[in-house]
Amino acid sequence: MKKFSLCASVGDYAVFHFICGGKELSGGSYPVCGMSLLRAGSMRFRWNEKNKNRDLFFSSLCGKENLCRGGAEKTEGGTSETADIPEMLYVPKGRTENFLPIPVPLELVHSRDVIILGSGKETQGRQADGMLTKNKALLPSVTVADCVPVFLYDRRNGVFGVLHSGWKGTGIIKTALQKAEEEFGTRAEDVCAVLGPHIRSCCYIVDEERANYFAENFTPDCVEAAGTLNCNGTLNCGAPSARENFSGKKMFRLSLEKANLNILQKCGVPACNIALCTDCTCCSVLTEECDNGRVDEPSGLRESIEARGQNCNSRVAPEYVFGSFRRETSRLDPDLPMDERWKYFTVQAAFCGHLA
Repeated sequence: MKKFSLCASVGDYAVFHFICGGKELSGGSYPVCGMSLLRAGSMRFRWNEKNKNRDLFFSSLCGKENLCRGGAEKTEGGTSETADIPEMLYVPKGRTENFLPIPVPLELVHSRDVIILGSGKETQGRQADGMLTKNKALLPSVTVADCVPVFLYDRRNGVFGVLHSGWKGTGIIKTALQKAEEEFGTRAEDVCAVLGPHIRSCCYIVDEERANYFAENFTPDCVEAAGTLNCNGTLNCGAPSARENFSGKKMFRLSLEKANLNILQKCGVPACNIALCTDCTCCSVLTEECDNGRVDEPSGLRESIEARGQNCNSRVAPEYVFGSFRRETSRLDPDLPMDERWKYFTVQAAFCGHLA
């Protein structure tokens, strides 16, 4: 297994590679993994919503003519129609140089559902949490905000894709590999996988019920006692006796990495084909290579967004690398509905494909 970090990244997004036999797969013939960073702003996607920030990001990455925009138009009957996906074309064999693929969006629902893409139209108006394809003209893209972005590549059959694995959807890797086997003849020993940045056990504290669910359904190694919640709602992680504090309930640290890694290994994906990002989306900050852990006011894409009056997530200190649901909403009223809460955290795009 290979571990890597994105905490020295200073752009609007970071690109990283699959590995096979412990060696990096780089070059035009291989798909790459990518993820937008905090400074790029929110990439939230809903079929019935417009997100100019997301449109700007992907038009810069893949070209305006290739863009699929969200946002439904009201019809005379009062119903709404989803945005259209541009016509998808297959890349002629051997003609991948300087080719810009078409981002294929998906509205997520924290499920284990995976869609097989042929032309890209298959996602239109649908809800799921993962996509797989052999079409090099496509750039499957999901969104994450503390959840695990999982990138998959079948090097024998040329299948690639990306999954959104939240706590509810943990297990989607198994679904994806089963679908890939049924549709493309994928074998686990040919699969390369990357677990991208996500909230790690240092910051992911859960109650006993969720901890037991993960320990029983995945692996006991993915949970460890963290302490108790005191009467004021804070976590007491001091002496071991704190775990028995009568004033609060037991809390646990949950490792989504270990849970997903356990699934990959049980499915038969070789350890030497797995790459792991060690960054925590909740607490990772830019390294000292980037102005002693801080960054200057972002320019370029961010300035363009500001010029259009978009939300640039100025509430978050710029030294953080990633958007985080837990970090960015920690001070909000707990009774605030999710329809309002999403405005305060930065959703990131995770994508996989053949970028020139």
